[in-house]
Amino acid sequence: MNGNSHRLKHFIGSGAVWLIVSLTPLPSLAVSIEDVPNPRENSGEWVTDMAEILQPATERQLNQMIDLLDDNYFGG
Repeated sequence: MNGNSHRLKHFIGSGAVWLIVSLTPLPSLAVSIEDVPNPRENSGEWVTDMAEILQPATERQLNQMIDLLDDNYFGG
């Protein structure tokens, strides 16, 4: 076995380990369903953006769209 073949196997093995570790979910980062606030009870809105990723305008638009769905399909 020459040096290049050994390096390639090492590279592939290291990549496989990295891939497995990076794709394994970390339970410590998960939020239980009990810890997610009910937005309808807290603010009267549908959207809870705990990570604060959405722009306020996007939250408003999503809430309006969900309100329409709720009115049309479930009678509000």
